[in-house]
Amino acid sequence: MNEMTKPGETKNLRKNWQMPGNPCYQPKKLKNIFAYDELYNFIGQVEYAALEEVVEIMISAGLAPAEIRTKLNAQTAGILSGIATSELDHREREISKRDILAYVQIAQAQIPIELRPYLHLLLTSYDTIDTANAYKFQKAYDQVIFPSLIKLVNHLIILADEYKAQIQIGRIHGQHALPITIGFWLATIINRIIFCWKKLEESSLLLVGKISGTTGAYNAYVGLGLAKFKSPEDFERAVLRRLGLRAAPISTQIVPPEPLAYFLFDVVLLSGALAQFANDCRHLMRTEIAEIQEDPIIFKNILDAFKKNKSEFHKVFDTIISEHQGDLSGSALMRDFPTIIINLQTQIDNLLLENNDGIALVRRIKINTEKLEKNFEMESDFFLAEPICIVLQLYGYTGDAYKLVNEVLMVKAKALGINLHESLMLESGLNNEELRAVIDRIPDEILRLFSVPKSYNGIAVSKTEKIIKMAKEFIGPEE
Repeated sequence: MNEMTKPGETKNLRKNWQMPGNPCYQPKKLKNIFAYDELYNFIGQVEYAALEEVVEIMISAGLAPAEIRTKLNAQTAGILSGIATSELDHREREISKRDILAYVQIAQAQIPIELRPYLHLLLTSYDTIDTANAYKFQKAYDQVIFPSLIKLVNHLIILADEYKAQIQIGRIHGQHALPITIGFWLATIINRIIFCWKKLEESSLLLVGKISGTTGAYNAYVGLGLAKFKSPEDFERAVLRRLGLRAAPISTQIVPPEPLAYFLFDVVLLSGALAQFANDCRHLMRTEIAEIQEDPIIFKNILDAFKKNKSEFHKVFDTIISEHQGDLSGSALMRDFPTIIINLQTQIDNLLLENNDGIALVRRIKINTEKLEKNFEMESDFFLAEPICIVLQLYGYTGDAYKLVNEVLMVKAKALGINLHESLMLESGLNNEELRAVIDRIPDEILRLFSVPKSYNGIAVSKTEKIIKMAKEFIGPEE
């Protein structure tokens, strides 16, 4: 989708807002970060931060007048970050044959003449590109993903708290198992989201940049004698500090690939946690289950986004290795990395999609309590096989409790149309003195459990409350 540029933007070009990935899935909140014509926005911000530090060194060295500082202003910064990729493309193809060279040539023609000699001075292309990548990914997390996750988790917390005691049959291998609650199920999802979110938060803070030259050894900076005014590492740290980034401990032509790889891996894990929720919802919406109701297509899209992210992450692996101090063989693949972020945000946006009343989709999920109860009752008598086996052994039954329950009591219950508790009591009255003696030792409150299957849900409610508390503490108070 294209939109006209604002008045005063370069050559009144139509701005290309297309982001990497499927054009059907383009979260608006990320367009100012990853849209095609915004590719050089962050590169411009890196160049401006470096320009400020270079000018200070030039002034300290007596190679530039102090008055030049007045040219470092918002207008200059805006020029450097406002060059559209569409404008740059022509110059790269027809003149410079290099993307950063084309950028520098266009920028130098627009900034004050006094600053032109110092633009991109002491930098190599990937000082700018790798640092800008780390900067934009960090901004994507801080400005878009983070606040979106707060909204999403708050909605899930409300839902889990509301249905923390609503009985739900558990399922293993697609078969009915021991009971849980709807809140407990949602708490397992919340816990996974928070775990992945914490890891993503940590890895976002570990993203690094570099201002260290062509092979990472600060050759030009040291060789030209500038180290006597400020050490090369101090110069690098000063530039990156303006961007809120840390410097890689050591680099080559490129930054070490692991920090960004870990960040993107954590994005994929979080994408997987959301896909788990979507997958659960799709199955619970099946006609024969029908425990929740919403549009299954949306949840299919959330699940598909994770599948795409798994494939996209293979590209990250292909950039882990480079030849010697760099060969840029992975540079084309790196241009697709934003797709992983875009897919994650698409998942979140789907869950936060508001209707005309401003209600997010995740809050519009209808919990069908009637169907939950009906599904629970289908085989509620028979999942008590586990506690009956355990109790018989605890109170002294010396025979094979498992065989008794599954091959005798269960068969008899189904044949006579009675529940498992009734079958147990019937069997104990048929000259089975050992079984009758064991039952006499079982406390009444446990025997009552066998006739009230709903009560056999462990600590599902309190566990849900514990996870809700943990999640609230992590995200803090809702603004």
